[in-house]
Amino acid sequence: MKNRTLRISLILAILTLVTSCFMGSTFAKYVTNDSGSDHARVAKFGVTVEAPGTMFTSLYAKDDAGFIAGDNTVVAGEKVVAPGTKGSLAAFSITGSPEVAVIVNYAADIELEKWLIDSDNDPATPEVEYCPIIFKVNDTELFIGATFNSAVIYTVAELEAAIEEAVKSYSKQYVANTDLGAAAQVADYLTMSWEWKFENGIVGYQNDVADTYLGDAAEAGNAATIDITVSCTVTQVD
Repeated sequence: MKNRTLRISLILAILTLVTSCFMGSTFAKYVTNDSGSDHARVAKFGVTVEAPGTMFTSLYAKDDAGFIAGDNTVVAGEKVVAPGTKGSLAAFSITGSPEVAVIVNYAADIELEKWLIDSDNDPATPEVEYCPIIFKVNDTELFIGATFNSAVIYTVAELEAAIEEAVKSYSKQYVANTDLGAAAQVADYLTMSWEWKFENGIVGYQNDVADTYLGDAAEAGNAATIDITVSCTVTQVD
């Protein structure tokens, strides 16, 4: 009886031990895992565009050293152009080193109004277009009679279109991290100027009579005008 009781106690002890193993741990199985993390910030842009000054003025300094009565050849109450005057639009100031690729786009809107003369002083015949202004976009000279993109400029409308196209052609693309204000990029920048010479061999039809006609028309309240708007936009490449 004693041996029997001892045997039962031993069996119960073994069962208790086995049960404890199952309760305190899990069955064997395959286990794998992974995790990841990352961090980012917004890419830098930081581009600044500053427009240059104006192209026209109400006062132009003299070039003729023999004229001692004053220092200016033109003095007006508003911005004007006249024979012997010229002006320029300096390059846009573009600074920054964006961390994105960008396109620098230039655009121009040119309006030349009332550049007309009566070539034969006959009221019965219509006026004809006459614009002696020579425009220059960087190194490209544009005027009536010049050749642009393999075509001769014959009309004021064609001159307007040629100037606008020449300005647009200086739009450039830059890779990310380009220093847009670096000296190496200056050659890409747009500059623009104009000149109304007294007389020259480039604008072959220019003459004193036609120039004077425009001046007299201005005195009569029918002045020819020039309106120029040039813009620069820096845009991230998609």
